[in-house]
Amino acid sequence: MFLRRLVNRKRLLRLVIFALSALVLLVCTSLWQKDADLIQVERVRKAIAAQPTPCPPLVIDIQSTESVARIQAAKKDFQLTYDVPEAFQDVFFYTLSYFPELQTSRLYFVFEALSTTLQVRPTVSSLLNNRKQRSYNIFVNSNRAFDGVFFADIPVSGQIGMLAHEFVHILDYQHKSFFQLLGTGLCFASTEARSSYEKSIDLLTIYKGFGQHIQNWTYYLENNSTASDRYKTFKRSIYFGNKDIGELRKTIRPLCE
Repeated sequence: MFLRRLVNRKRLLRLVIFALSALVLLVCTSLWQKDADLIQVERVRKAIAAQPTPCPPLVIDIQSTESVARIQAAKKDFQLTYDVPEAFQDVFFYTLSYFPELQTSRLYFVFEALSTTLQVRPTVSSLLNNRKQRSYNIFVNSNRAFDGVFFADIPVSGQIGMLAHEFVHILDYQHKSFFQLLGTGLCFASTEARSSYEKSIDLLTIYKGFGQHIQNWTYYLENNSTASDRYKTFKRSIYFGNKDIGELRKTIRPLCE
């Protein structure tokens, strides 16, 4: 009898947890409006404007004398960056050099099986830290059964665009409280909320001066990659497509110099 009651209580507890999770998702989805994302875009846009950086060249030769000098300087300036593989160091530090705001953040390069190409997440242990002193894992997909696009297969300019998008995520996180970060994580369960959020990051990436580079990435994805139709459909449902970014670049003035 006692065991039966215990089992029933466990079942009830599971139902309660499921119901609460569903309620949180419902509330989160209803509250996560495009207007809220646009307010955050404006907040981060002002921060970018207050600390302008040089505009990255539209066409980048990663082996040029200027690029090599920028890469070497970034390796000295970003001392809190760890485990970047040799094969990705040039493109990683080149892109990072345009984000001086991240010099106080610890960045860890991590290979992991993902459902996408790249992803940035704050480490759990640093969530309560000062906003500019949090740590972040930069995950790179290592699942060979992945039907999308592997980072190593993308042309350099597209890699730069992808990395810039992920670094802008960190800029966004720097302007969010602990509870706002939790809200961001919870709302990723909603396709509509995630799409609104990711598109706001695309906008900020254009403001940062990397519009051409994320457009190069989306062109490669849509036209030259071996990604499955399923993966391309998933990307179109979450992010701006190549033509969308082209239209946005006609109306958005980058805040770089």
